[in-house]
Parts: sequence; C-alpha cells; structure tokens
Amino acid sequence: MNEIILMDDALTRLEAKHGSMVRHIGSWITDGTFGYCSVDLAAVKRAGDALNDSAVLQYMQQFENSPLCTALFMEMLDKFGTALIEKIVAARQQRVFVRSAG
Repeated sequence: MNEIILMDDALTRLEAKHGSMVRHIGSWITDGTFGYCSVDLAAVKRAGDALNDSAVLQYMQQFENSPLCTALFMEMLDKFGTALIEKIVAARQQRVFVRSAG
C-alpha cells in the first residue's frame, strides 16, 4: 500500500478538530459529488521519522500490510494532532518541490 484514503466525512471531522491545515496532508480527488483525500504513506513515514517519537514509530510499524491502515492513521492524527499534521504537510511539500526541481 502506498497511500491512505480518507473519505470527505473523515477529513471534515479532522478539520473540525485540528484546523484547515489537515486539508493539505494529501491530494484531494473529487468528481463534484464524491471526494476523498489520498495521503502518501511515504510522507507519513517521513513525518513520523521527523517527530522522532517512539509512539509515532509504533503506529508506523502497524501500517505495514494492515487492513486497518486508515483507522490507525485517524487514531494517530487524533493522538499527535497538529505537530504530526504539520510534519506530514512539510514532507509532502518537500517531495513535490523535489519532483518539480528534478
């Protein structure tokens, strides 16, 4: 698995709790009536490494081949909040910058 999918209602709940920055953790895909956010798992892993928190790293280990990856991710965001969200956004922006510069 290379991505975590968050449906619009889950993203809306996260936004209400953690603010609008959560809308930048992944790519928004919509057809006008149905929408979801695709979060790059590599960006989440880089964010977890940047936080250097053993509890975050334990969540990251659980992501491997887990059918509950989205639920674990939501739980992780609720637990670590804005600090983790900011790191995911930064990791994602860094990757986008590297792709466009290359």
